[in-house]
Amino acid sequence: MRRAAANSRNSTGSEGISALESLKEARRLLDQDRSAGLQRDVEDAARRAQRLAQEQQDVMEDVERLSQSGRAQRQRLDRLMERKEDMAAEVADLEAQLDRLARASRREQRDASRKLQEAANQIRDDKLEDKIRYSRGVVQQRSPDYARNFEEQISSDIDELRDKIEDARSAIGETKEQRLARTLDDTRDLVRSLESLEERTQQQSGQEQQGEQQGQQQGEQGGEQQGQPAGGNRSGQPQEATDTRDGFPGFNDGDVRQFRREFGERREQAERLRDQLRQEGVDTGELDGIVERLRQLERDRPYGDPRGLAELQAQVIQGLKEFEYVLRRELGGAEARELLLTGSDEVPEGYRELVEEYYKSLAEEGGGN
Repeated sequence: MRRAAANSRNSTGSEGISALESLKEARRLLDQDRSAGLQRDVEDAARRAQRLAQEQQDVMEDVERLSQSGRAQRQRLDRLMERKEDMAAEVADLEAQLDRLARASRREQRDASRKLQEAANQIRDDKLEDKIRYSRGVVQQRSPDYARNFEEQISSDIDELRDKIEDARSAIGETKEQRLARTLDDTRDLVRSLESLEERTQQQSGQEQQGEQQGQQQGEQGGEQQGQPAGGNRSGQPQEATDTRDGFPGFNDGDVRQFRREFGERREQAERLRDQLRQEGVDTGELDGIVERLRQLERDRPYGDPRGLAELQAQVIQGLKEFEYVLRRELGGAEARELLLTGSDEVPEGYRELVEEYYKSLAEEGGGN
């Protein structure tokens, strides 16, 4: 990126494109790391909530056994008080963890962030930490029935908290930028496969035409050896070339069937890309035209005109390249801007400096032009 920034005024743009590709790949890796890290952290919170639920079940059993008298009852009560104190501290720490995770995931995992915040808010709304601490006095001073009902309320609150954290874990997934980046990679793969298919059709057409010309030349030479005038029959009239390809100059029937099938597969790929991008709110008007041209390549007609076939393929490939470029540029620009706005706790400072340096150079170049 430093080289691209230093040479931006004099380079052809290849280094800038390479730098943007590196930037985008780095951003994708950062997104993946953050998603994986969030998944691990939320799973940890879910395990903590599950342990709290199990601990509360054990507490309720101990409360039931407090009716016994004697020294054993006093020891059991002391252990219960310690357990409740530990549970209250664990709830407070879990609340702080959920708040922290909700803030960290707000930009990239909005749905999961919202659910995490709801879980943290529920702890506060239910006053779960206060209830657990207060229940220590309830167990010692209130009737067994009152204490039992109070413990059941605490158990219900913890179960609801556990369910909310599970909902948040289920909501973690690919971000829109990650989905678009994956779709762009699929678009690039489609371009490459169409280019390979274009090369094969050109080679096949050239081989068939060359074979036809050689066969015609051998026929003419044989005719001359038998006393027939070159380029004609024994009557001296011009000899018409025999086309054995049923109206497909340069292709045989097997070639046409194979290429039609492969263009059909490419058309299905393009349709899937179009559907995915529509779900992301992307304008796919250009893709509609590309899909229609691919449909034409699934028919017999283009193969009767090799030059027209080549032009049609070139239109498809060029249109798809232009669509990919525009979409990639928009996504790359959005990713770069987000990197510049991301907090230093999420992106290494040295990386931010590279991004800033590169985009400052682009801004200066644009101002000079």
